[in-house]
Amino acid sequence: MARKNLDQPVSSPKNTLIKFNEQIASKYRAGLSIRFLDDYLQNNTVPNSIKQFYVLNKTQQVARSDFEYLLKLDTTKDINWFFKTIIDSRDIIDFKFSTVVKTKDSITFSVKNRTGAPIPIPIYGTKKGEIVFKQWLDIQESDSTYTIPRNTIDKIILNLKNEVPEYNLRNNWKKIEGFFPNNRPVKFVFMKDLEDPYYNQVLYVPSIYYNLYDGVTPGIRLHNKTILEKPFMFDVNPSYSTKSKNLSGSAIFVVNQNFRNSTLYNARYSISGSYFHYAEDAAYLRLNPSLQLRIREPNFRDNRKQLFSFRQVIVNKEKSALVIDNSPENYSVFDARYINTKTEVTNHFNFMTDLQISGKFGKITGEIEYRKLFENNRQINLRFYAGTFLYNKTQSDFFSFALDRPTDYLFDYNYFGRSESTGLFSQQYIVAEGGFKSKIATPFANRWITSLNASYSIWNWIEAYGDIGLIKNADTKGRFVYDSGIRLNLVTGYFELYFPIYSNNGWEIAQDNYNEKIRFIVTFSPKTLINLFNRKWF
Repeated sequence: MARKNLDQPVSSPKNTLIKFNEQIASKYRAGLSIRFLDDYLQNNTVPNSIKQFYVLNKTQQVARSDFEYLLKLDTTKDINWFFKTIIDSRDIIDFKFSTVVKTKDSITFSVKNRTGAPIPIPIYGTKKGEIVFKQWLDIQESDSTYTIPRNTIDKIILNLKNEVPEYNLRNNWKKIEGFFPNNRPVKFVFMKDLEDPYYNQVLYVPSIYYNLYDGVTPGIRLHNKTILEKPFMFDVNPSYSTKSKNLSGSAIFVVNQNFRNSTLYNARYSISGSYFHYAEDAAYLRLNPSLQLRIREPNFRDNRKQLFSFRQVIVNKEKSALVIDNSPENYSVFDARYINTKTEVTNHFNFMTDLQISGKFGKITGEIEYRKLFENNRQINLRFYAGTFLYNKTQSDFFSFALDRPTDYLFDYNYFGRSESTGLFSQQYIVAEGGFKSKIATPFANRWITSLNASYSIWNWIEAYGDIGLIKNADTKGRFVYDSGIRLNLVTGYFELYFPIYSNNGWEIAQDNYNEKIRFIVTFSPKTLINLFNRKWF
């Protein structure tokens, strides 16, 4: 949990712990902490103190201070650090070797205490994987220097057996022999795995992607995302487009920075890129450097989260003879976004505001989502969206507000056929911008837009939906738009069907080619589908 910056002190009252810490993490952390102290004190000091504490509890009301007194009575070592740092704080522990000087018969090394926690740490000397010696180091300063006999060892290792609950075990190694003093061999691992500090892990997994223009796109995903989060992560996914007969794919590189004692608890710096086709005869390249700042409430049990996101989306498109929408081939958009969300079992609230600035347009939008689950298992969903252009010098609707199908000029959405205006793939529905399901005669707004989307459970996964809105284009009056119908909410966000009934177009259910009016949400991405079964405990 420390890697997620969600750990809490062992001594925290139960009613302040988040669910995962209450039921799992804090219990294990307490047990590991006792084991750590026992390993450090030796001589059965901890087991004996536990027995004495148990006997004392039979005759009087005991407290934590009694156990602390019994421990100190049975050892000459200073253990104030154990209660102050290990039990009562969420200070992280991280040691590393800073310098190593070797002579024929000795090794002089410096250990850097990266977080300043006054914790003892064990050092091991090994030879061909066998432990030659173990010694506890009482490190009180940020840098401490020690000299030990060489003893034919080939490695020195801090915290080899993970006795100390350390934040990062990957920087605890120094190789005495050989040209590379700190080499950890690269290890390729299939699928996701536990972190192995003995190796530089590269995880690989086959991937498959599909869109209408690239066709079935198999690839291989290479990344270092183990179960524990890392300060630096990469995810590279080269693939082959079977339809266009060329290479495609995506990549992202991320640096995570946690702030331990601040409501601003995480900064995420990243750069990502992707290369796919947006039409049968044209591809696009997108680069996206970004910064995300995440804020939480001081009370970890509060589910409210806030996010500030800043990014520059750079798009380079090949010219297409098949897609004629007067859209620019190369453009760059600065996007600043603020999100405030709170999710509970029966209530969900989300507020988002977004500012986009480019050479030819500037726009600002706001969105509010609310979901309420009633005791009779009925559910109401409300979404309000509003946006206006600050300036608009464009000559097409490529950057305009969309009523039912965004153009996705930032390439954020997983369209199967993003340039299609007819056919099955044009019926794919994305919950964004106007959020309408019916295709109204005026699908874009180049001045401003407001819309309200609502749905309510009728029975089980069958819902009634309705949308209303106002749109304004240059040199025309504002227009009132509306639609309504039935939503089959089979798996929210993964598989949904929308059947229009009545809108500005009239009684759509009685019109010809009704099957062309049905909208759908379908997810084929294995990564997204896995998230459906990966519901978090925190």
